[in-house]
Amino acid sequence: MCGMQIDTSSAVAEEIYIGVRYLFCSEECRRLFVRAATRYITELAHGGDCIGHRCPNQRANGEIQ
Repeated sequence: MCGMQIDTSSAVAEEIYIGVRYLFCSEECRRLFVRAATRYITELAHGGDCIGHRCPNQRANGEIQ
């Protein structure tokens, strides 16, 4: 959702959508995905690595302004 790299050990939330497991850095990112999953999956399939959502975890870690 926010472009943050997530692996199974650092995922805070997950969602299974059409049989595929998606991992998230925060519950907020998971909720955003659920609201518009088709749009986000399409964007990622076309090479987008960040939809534009600014994740609270990245803000807190100083990764984005």
